Amino acid sequence: MSEHAVLAPSAAPRWVPCPGSVALGALFPETEETEASREGTAAHWALEEALAGRMIATGQIAPNKWILDDDMVDGAEMFMNIIPARLRPTLLVESKVTMFKRIHPANWGTPDAWAYDPAKHAIYLWDYKFGRGVIDVFENLQLLDYLAGIMERLGINTIDDQNTNVVMCIVQPRAYHRDGHVRYWRIKLSDARGYWNRLQMSAAVAMGDDPPLNPGDHCDHCPANHACPALHNQASRIATKFEPAAPLVLPDNALGFELREMYRLERILKARRTGLEADVEARLRKGHRIPWFALESAPGREHWTQPDASVVQLCALAGLDVAKPVKAITPRQARALGVAEAMVASISKREQTAQKVTLVTNDAVRRVFTIDNSINND
Repeated sequence: MSEHAVLAPSAAPRWVPCPGSVALGALFPETEETEASREGTAAHWALEEALAGRMIATGQIAPNKWILDDDMVDGAEMFMNIIPARLRPTLLVESKVTMFKRIHPANWGTPDAWAYDPAKHAIYLWDYKFGRGVIDVFENLQLLDYLAGIMERLGINTIDDQNTNVVMCIVQPRAYHRDGHVRYWRIKLSDARGYWNRLQMSAAVAMGDDPPLNPGDHCDHCPANHACPALHNQASRIATKFEPAAPLVLPDNALGFELREMYRLERILKARRTGLEADVEARLRKGHRIPWFALESAPGREHWTQPDASVVQLCALAGLDVAKPVKAITPRQARALGVAEAMVASISKREQTAQKVTLVTNDAVRRVFTIDNSINND
């Protein structure tokens, strides 16, 4: 078995809507880690160390030579705080699951953390995202794919799945979301069958002959977005999308339609630009000369070269206190630890942000009526 699955669960949000991305992406394997991927690798290593009960600290060096910062340490602590104490002894971290029977033989992966509570007939699945782009937990195909493997691992049949509860959670310490950094989606295991059927059908198409390429929001992180003919064609057609003789003041329906299309097309153009930028950067690093473009160095984040305790002591000799002040965990994390709701409510409040225009999709409407984002892990 290779190091990475051909049908990786993390890429399910891409290969389900665009089966052709699997074969095309295989032509452009990543030869070197980007700064973002190296940072994410270090953040996940810090989380694994914390979950294993080992100390982590700002300034510590991860195995990939990345220096841990405050965000990584705080993020790991945030993740730790939401794991109920009763589940910690049976918590499985980076434990491989296979979806060979339910989805496809080329489909397997390693969830960040999961646990099964037989007393409550419940599966708990947590995913850690260190990036700043918001990932929704609702109908998250990566988590649903992992769930198929967990079901296989536990040997749960199609009768028991109707009585099995599932709590899926995404933790994003650096991404802003109106529901906070920790978000939940609860379903019955039997509710996942329809999603598994979709994963299974898409997997079969992706691994079959001449799978289709379908450009969309999922193109953003595709390794082949610089070489995808379907994305290139759609991006090229954008310039002729709208009527050139449109009135200066659009009627309401036309206004809503054009703005919605602008949002969609902007994502298409961004995905194409991202792919081209990555290709240009790779070629420049190899010594190619690309007209109008060059590589420039930008200053990285400044960090201490000595342990925090040494820095504090040295600055104290100069009469300066540079110790980081003690900071309380968030109200959401306090609830997860078991602090009474009445106590949390009496000493916390939720600020209302300024209103802004938001695109209302069919998925957003369904999400309102189906998602449960309450704090209680039970």
